[in-house]
Amino acid sequence: MDRPPMVDAHIHLWNLDTQNHEWLSDEWSESQAAYLGDYTPIKRNFLIEDLLEDFAGHDVVKAIHVQADWGGNQVDETRWLQSIADEFGYPHGIVARTNLWQPDAAAELEDHLRSPNVRGIRRLAYEPGMFMDPAFRRGFAHLARLGLTFDLGTLWPQMSEAFDLVKAFPDTMFVLGHAGMPLQRSPEYLEAWRAAIRMIASAPNAFVKVSGLGMGDHRWTVDSLRPIAHATIETFGPERSMLATNWPVDRLYSTYGELIAAYEEITSVYTADEIQGLWRGNAERFYRI
Repeated sequence: MDRPPMVDAHIHLWNLDTQNHEWLSDEWSESQAAYLGDYTPIKRNFLIEDLLEDFAGHDVVKAIHVQADWGGNQVDETRWLQSIADEFGYPHGIVARTNLWQPDAAAELEDHLRSPNVRGIRRLAYEPGMFMDPAFRRGFAHLARLGLTFDLGTLWPQMSEAFDLVKAFPDTMFVLGHAGMPLQRSPEYLEAWRAAIRMIASAPNAFVKVSGLGMGDHRWTVDSLRPIAHATIETFGPERSMLATNWPVDRLYSTYGELIAAYEEITSVYTADEIQGLWRGNAERFYRI
């Protein structure tokens, strides 16, 4: 079955000539290398022209930019991205970064929203405690009032804290990034991962991105990605799942065309309406684009 035009719900851009992305600097980040492997090939500029070149021929009609750990004033990243969107049309949605536990969190969120393509916020939490921090939650409470979504970036050991956050803010829409980061493939690990994403999926205000799967499977094949993707989609349901690439990070493991072809084969088992949602409709609905 032919798939619809795609909304790529998770991409990044950066200009290392003018921006401070510490993890992409000359200093090697052991924490990044632990799951990315040798990420030297992406420690270079990745601009809108590079993204559109990779999109060429794959019918990607919209994209969502997710914050890329820009150092310094987080609103500067948003303004830069909005200027790109104003010129090129992409990205159609911006997921920004804000220090939600700071007293001025509300003011910073409102500064982000001066860029019309802003749709949500992401904060990565790979260590316990952040989602339970009262100061973080005070800042988080502003998201629903401002109509902002939240991209959950976390690992399965922190899912219970993430689930507590999702339940505590039922008026905020959440999306679990990168299928909950299944970084290993042992049966025991995958059993714990499945239990964790089932917990998140039990909340009606939680969606999921099938994205970034190469980070746990550097030499992936369609057959190795298929069970992870299907388990994720079946857990949340096709109506709350969306496809994304984590580009250019997952460029470390394939070309854009290879990944899109894998998604086409993996999603071919779904109905026409489900395929429409996975490739386009669910991301458009979630991010209001």
